[in-house]
Amino acid sequence: MRPAGVKFSKNHDFDLSGRILPDVPYLVQHRSFMPGTVSDFELYLLDGGADTKESFKEFALIRTDGWAAFMAKWVDSRIKFDRLLVGYEDFVSDPQGTMKRVIPFFAPGEKPDEERLARIVKNETHVAVTKQGGEEWTANAGVKAFRKVEAFRFYDAGLFRELELIAQEKRRVIAKEASPRPSSGRFRLPLMKAIFGR
Repeated sequence: MRPAGVKFSKNHDFDLSGRILPDVPYLVQHRSFMPGTVSDFELYLLDGGADTKESFKEFALIRTDGWAAFMAKWVDSRIKFDRLLVGYEDFVSDPQGTMKRVIPFFAPGEKPDEERLARIVKNETHVAVTKQGGEEWTANAGVKAFRKVEAFRFYDAGLFRELELIAQEKRRVIAKEASPRPSSGRFRLPLMKAIFGR
């Protein structure tokens, strides 16, 4: 049971320690591997990472394990729990349509205020983070897809296809082998020890 006054709690669950609790509704936002990796690489550069194609490839290969494990746990999970899956790409391409699914999930019977929702979507501030430009804030930019992987400076169709296949294969293997720990709400993954040392 959540404490009174707590409506939502956000967790990226990078280390996969987040618990799946009964009677708690989850909105699981997930992102496709390559767009998410390109975005995360820009953040990695802010911490001093090398801005080279080789560094990007190494970063992406390392990231395949964590992405695949997250997807296996939250998206492909065989654990039965109350969840709504929302793809990031779906959200930015149709934010109003997505929110029309999200609102009733958390507030059954409630009808979204269409005008207010449209205003919020239109007036949202956007922040772009790159090593070259740092943080760039744009007021009233709206909710939409700002980045295309094909415009990324190290984009290579063959490399991106190869990385995507590696990530998807890891996801498939983990989802097939993963199983819930009885009554703990925790998730047991075959790669947990290799990835996180537990």
